Amino acid sequence: MKIKTVSTFYARMKGLLGTNYCQLDFDALHLLPCKGVHTYGMNYPLDIAFLDRRKVVLSTQRCVEPNRLCASPRGTHSVVERPTSPLPWLKAGDRLSFDAGEIAAIYYADQSEN
Repeated sequence: MKIKTVSTFYARMKGLLGTNYCQLDFDALHLLPCKGVHTYGMNYPLDIAFLDRRKVVLSTQRCVEPNRLCASPRGTHSVVERPTSPLPWLKAGDRLSFDAGEIAAIYYADQSEN
């Protein structure tokens, strides 16, 4: 999965707002640091994953419609979001590891899904 990390205030605040999901050159956006997200002003729904400091998924939300506020669990340090997709998504317990090329290796909590 190709994940683009954004860490400046304005890039995190914008997130995927104003993007065309068909023209993204990455699969998901990693907002670092980020304790919560909203979908106000979005043109499409999002899949969202809340990560702790170790990049372990605390919880996820699928198909969050535009104009919603997403509650994040305690301990959230960053968030991964993508345009909603029928493809598999992260789940609680999965751990992400990023390399310099913004490619994320996902270590699944349930190893049978590798």
